[in-house]
Amino acid sequence: MKLMKKKLETIMSLLVKSVLLIWLVLVPLVINGEKYVTIHNDLEGGETLFVHCKSKDDDPGPNVLAHGQLYEFSFTPHWIGNTAYFCSFQIEDKCYWFNIYDYRRDYSYCDHCDWFIHRNGPCKHFKAPGPDCLPWNQDTCKII
Repeated sequence: MKLMKKKLETIMSLLVKSVLLIWLVLVPLVINGEKYVTIHNDLEGGETLFVHCKSKDDDPGPNVLAHGQLYEFSFTPHWIGNTAYFCSFQIEDKCYWFNIYDYRRDYSYCDHCDWFIHRNGPCKHFKAPGPDCLPWNQDTCKII
């Protein structure tokens, strides 16, 4: 009787561990819905904005936005939580870049992440902690 009870406890323990493991793997896959990023050319002087966004796995290609135009792309965040998209922005003869989507910064706050691009940097139009307008990344422009 004790041996049977011990086997039953072992089986139950394995079952609980298996269910927990399946839950840990499947829940992020279901929860990670599609995200949208919209970039608006809101340059104060009416300049044309050249935009090129990509992640380590995806490159939707370059875009040219006249003043007032927008560009949108979508993706499903990686279930591990390391999704990042960065964009280069060419304004006249200057190149800037910015992490337009960072999983740790943006995942919980936006399904549709709106960014308005200004000469001094991008401004977010979604509820998230921190300032609405952020500076450009300081190192060399990444892509164009």
